[in-house]
Amino acid sequence: FMYDCVEDTCFAEKYFLGGRMRFDISEKVFWYVSASWFANEPAGIDDRYSYGAGLGYQVLKNDRHDFKVELGADYVDESPVVGPSDTFTSLRGFAGYEYKISDTATFNQDVEVLPNLDDSDDLRINSVTSLTATINEHLALKASYTINYDGQPIVETITGDDDTTATFEFDETDTILAVSLVINY
Repeated sequence: FMYDCVEDTCFAEKYFLGGRMRFDISEKVFWYVSASWFANEPAGIDDRYSYGAGLGYQVLKNDRHDFKVELGADYVDESPVVGPSDTFTSLRGFAGYEYKISDTATFNQDVEVLPNLDDSDDLRINSVTSLTATINEHLALKASYTINYDGQPIVETITGDDDTTATFEFDETDTILAVSLVINY
């Protein structure tokens, strides 16, 4: 969420744009490639570009359950809002589960673990829990709860007019509660 204040009103924005291609090797095994861009100024990230590839395995898939796991590697180019840019390689572990509650309702749980291979203290974990209810053929209502953990958040040092300094560390954990209207076509 990028903060932009006009008079006494502030706005926060978070941006994410990504693409992913999946290629089946067999009925249960697949590989993927991905690329994404992320910006979240309140978390201290001006830009984060990530490029990755990996393998996946479809553990379970039937009429009600869909469970898959993935393991891969990402190359990350990150520019914080303060301080120097950083590039590093991270592993990517992912588990995704979908449970079809009924013909019109679905529960999802996705967990992604991203350890930085250059710095063992830098661990990121993303979790998204959601419930989707179909309204009609083209519309659905989705409620989700997202937890983003960064074990090594950005630290900013602020210097005052009298040359005194103060250190500000961004939060390790961000949470987002969202309700969305999903359009399918």
